Amino acid sequence: MNIEDELFFLVSSLMKFPRSEEEDYQITSRISQISPDPAWVEHVFHSPQYMINDQTLDVNAVVSKIMSYKPIQLPDRSNEKIE
Repeated sequence: MNIEDELFFLVSSLMKFPRSEEEDYQITSRISQISPDPAWVEHVFHSPQYMINDQTLDVNAVVSKIMSYKPIQLPDRSNEKIE
């Protein structure tokens, strides 16, 4: 299973009730480990633009947003001489 498929499965699992606290912890911990976007929780729980009919999360859209995150990559200047 690739990361995108796993994220889809995990985010979908977050939307299923009831769950125990242990299940919540396991799911959110795993998402935090594999998500390229450190703000994934904001997209899942606090972004109305990913809601369908104000009640259902558009999991595909959320996973696409999470996977589109690109961290800033600074140039490697470790070999430059400091004057």
